[in-house]
Amino acid sequence: MERTGSWDTFGMRGTCSPGYVIEATFKEHAVVPEPFAEISSNTMLPLAHLLWSGTWIGIASDAVARARSFVQGVARKTAGTTPPSAPRLAEVLLKLQLMRAHAHELVRKYDGLIARPDGGRDELSSVGFAIAMNNLKLASSRMAVEIVLAAMQVVGSAAYRNDGPFSMTRHLRDVCSAPLMIGNDRILGANATLSLVAKQDVLEDLYGDGSR
Repeated sequence: MERTGSWDTFGMRGTCSPGYVIEATFKEHAVVPEPFAEISSNTMLPLAHLLWSGTWIGIASDAVARARSFVQGVARKTAGTTPPSAPRLAEVLLKLQLMRAHAHELVRKYDGLIARPDGGRDELSSVGFAIAMNNLKLASSRMAVEIVLAAMQVVGSAAYRNDGPFSMTRHLRDVCSAPLMIGNDRILGANATLSLVAKQDVLEDLYGDGSR
């Protein structure tokens, strides 16, 4: 392995991608027999988007926990009154619940498919599943940013401190990279193409047909 570049980023937790030139020799039996397209649709795409979403949920959840702790502290100091920031906290808790529900739904779906005797290969390779996983990445990467920003508004200037129990500077730094890790515009372009070639029943399964 010959390293050809460096990796010094502003945040982007969990990713280290310096450039390398790699030369390798190995036995023929070490070559994976499945085509890359199948590996990508069955394993790489869903696991990447599910694990990324889990990471972003973790960051967002910690930011919300800090915001909740902040509001609880204010409430203890002003017993008998609801802190002005409490409604904002309720709003950000709603967003976090929606973010988690979306990810958990697709985790259950993926677990169910790979548990089938055939490994769920046909459905994992389907247009509908690809769109659903792409939508998860798009939604999670956007909502993580929205949730952290909303949590910071709940806390106020204490969230901008690099020290203290309510600091969210690292949270903000890391989630701002989420829409860039495979750029959202690129994924939207892929979904646009897939949606144009998808059969109507596939789109109805994903988004409904307006009648139910």
